[in-house]
Amino acid sequence: LEDVAESEDIVLLRHLIEAHLENTGSTPASQVLSDWDRSLTKFKKVMPRDYRRVLEERKKAAELEVAING
Repeated sequence: LEDVAESEDIVLLRHLIEAHLENTGSTPASQVLSDWDRSLTKFKKVMPRDYRRVLEERKKAAELEVAING
């Protein structure tokens, strides 16, 4: 489990909650959005360890390729 900290994750999460509110009129969604900064701290991102490892390896490989090839 990780905090939701990356800007693209924050934007996606907010968009999903806004869409949920628009489609359902959800009171909890409205409350979450009304105090977004505080609410955001209560969300967690679920990231499988192996998937995280693969993403990090790909990022390092891409950085190495750029360093070698300019």
